[in-house]
Amino acid sequence: MREADPLNTYRLPKLAGLCGPAAVALFAFLCLAPCTRTQAQGIPEFDIPAPQGLDRYFREVQFRRGDFNTDRSVDISDAIATFVWLFAGGDESSCTIAGDTNGDSAVDLSDGVFTLAYLFRAGAEPAAPGPFECGLAPEPGKLSCESYPGCSNDLPLITHVLNRITFGPTEELLARIQTREDLLAYIEEQLDPPGNFDQAEDEPDLAMAINGEAPGVIGRAAAAIGAPVIHLSTDYVFDGSGNHPWREDDPTQPIGVYGKSKLAGERALAASGASYAIVRSAWIYSPFGNNFVKTMLRLAETRDTLGVVSDQHGNPTCALDIAHALLAVADRWQENPRHGIDQVYHFAGTGATDWATFARAIFAAGAAHGGPDCDVESITSAQYPTRASRPANSRLDCTKFERTFGLKSPPWQTSLEQVVETLLA
Repeated sequence: MREADPLNTYRLPKLAGLCGPAAVALFAFLCLAPCTRTQAQGIPEFDIPAPQGLDRYFREVQFRRGDFNTDRSVDISDAIATFVWLFAGGDESSCTIAGDTNGDSAVDLSDGVFTLAYLFRAGAEPAAPGPFECGLAPEPGKLSCESYPGCSNDLPLITHVLNRITFGPTEELLARIQTREDLLAYIEEQLDPPGNFDQAEDEPDLAMAINGEAPGVIGRAAAAIGAPVIHLSTDYVFDGSGNHPWREDDPTQPIGVYGKSKLAGERALAASGASYAIVRSAWIYSPFGNNFVKTMLRLAETRDTLGVVSDQHGNPTCALDIAHALLAVADRWQENPRHGIDQVYHFAGTGATDWATFARAIFAAGAAHGGPDCDVESITSAQYPTRASRPANSRLDCTKFERTFGLKSPPWQTSLEQVVETLLA
C-alpha cells in the first residue's frame, strides 16, 4: 500500500497554544492548585467529584439525587414513585441511581422513607451530588442513569477536566468546547496534531526548535510559577533494534531527525528546573483526527486488498487511554506532589503486534459493526520506503508507570473495539 503511511499517526505539531500534549512535542500543564488565572477571568469553578478516569465522565449521566421521577425537582412525588416502583409495579425510572436517596447503592424502602424525612422532618439531605446541583455520584456504583433531562449542561465536566490538564481554560477555549464530544476531540487533537516524521527530515531546524528547544523554555516558565509538567515523548528515541520491549533506562539512540529532536526535548525539560514526568508512547490512534485506524477504514471502502508492513512491531495506543493516564498522574500529584516526580515513563497499549496484524484487527472489529472489510497483504518496510526511517521495534515496557501510578493500559484490542464502534456508530 503506497498511498497510506502506516505510521502517519505521529505528527509534527503546530505551535498552537501552551497546553497541548502530543506524540511529538507539545505539553500538558497541570493546575494542581486552584487555577487563579481561571478565577481572574471570571470562569466558574465547579465542585464535582474527582474523576475516576475520563471514561466515567464521558459515559455516565449527571443527575440530581432524590429526583426518582426525573421531573427536575425533589418532592413528595418522588417518594411516591419509589413506593409504587417497589411494591406496585411502577414504570422503570430512566435514572435509577437518582432514587438511591441515602446513597447506599440500592433503591429500597429506606430511600422512600429517607426522602419523606428530608422533606417533612428536617432530615439529612440526599447523598451527593444532592437534590439541587447536577453531578455524578462520588464513586461508581451498581445503579445506572440512562438519561436525566434536567442535567444537560456539560460545562462543569468540561471545566473540571480542562483545569486538570491545562493552566486553566480560557474563555476562548470554553467557547470552542461546549460538549463532551468537543472535549474528546480537543484531547485527541493535542495528542495527534498535524505533520509527520518525514517533515522533520525536511525541516530539521524547525523540528529541533519545536521538539528540542521548546520543552526547556516551557519548563523554565513552569518552574517559575511552581507548575509541574507532563511531557509526552516517543519510542523514536530508541533505534528500533532487537525484539525486546524498551525500558526507560535502555540506551537511547534515535535514527532520525524526529527522534533526535524529541530526545533533545526530554533533556532540555529535565535541565529546566521544573518538576516533570516524561511519558513516552507509541502508535497512537483515536476516533478523531487522522490516524491509522481511520485511514484503514476509509481505504477499505474502495479497495479489496491493502498492503501493510508486517516487519515493524509496537503497541497500538488509544489517545483516550493516554488522556486517562495523564489524569492518573495529576490525581497522584494532588495527593503527593513529589510522587514519581522527575522520571521518565512508558505508557502504551497492553500487548504488541505488527501493522498488518493491527489492520486485520481493525477490519475484524469493523465487520462486527457493519463496517467495510478488506484483505490485508503483508509487505516489508523495504517495499514501502519513506524519507524518515521507522523503528522496526517500537515495543514499550510499561511496568514502571503501572507500578508508580497504579494504572495499566487496557489491551490494545479492547480499546480498538471501542474506537471502531464509535467510528461506525
